[in-house]
Amino acid sequence: MNMRLDQAASVLRRTEVRYLMAAGGVSVLSWAMVALGLRLGWHYMLATVFSQVAPIPVAFPLYRRFVFHSTGSLRGDLLRFMVVWGSGMIAPIAAAPLFVEGLRMNPVLAQVVITVVVAIGSFLGHRFFSFRRAATRTPTTTRRG
Repeated sequence: MNMRLDQAASVLRRTEVRYLMAAGGVSVLSWAMVALGLRLGWHYMLATVFSQVAPIPVAFPLYRRFVFHSTGSLRGDLLRFMVVWGSGMIAPIAAAPLFVEGLRMNPVLAQVVITVVVAIGSFLGHRFFSFRRAATRTPTTTRRG
């Protein structure tokens, strides 16, 4: 039993695994928001925009603490997070008409397909920009001659 727990802990040490778990949960929430909006009779674009904004209060703390273990400035992390998140919002909003109207794809399925592409870019953006860690400086010793 301990070996399995050790293996699970080892897997969870990987940022990529934690991101897949968190982003997967956030994506399900986002898809549910699209489905809810459509169920309420909203235009698919309104449902799409809503589905991109609604998960932010869940996604930011989840990504910040669970995925990337950021201890940086809350304000700075949030600002950079919103830049990456906003970039990730543009893709589904821009691509939705292509998939739904151009390819006649179901709006929920279109969001799933778009999400896979956006997830890769978002991971990289969050890892190397939103929650980047400052380079650690090593003390420099100088010799006086």
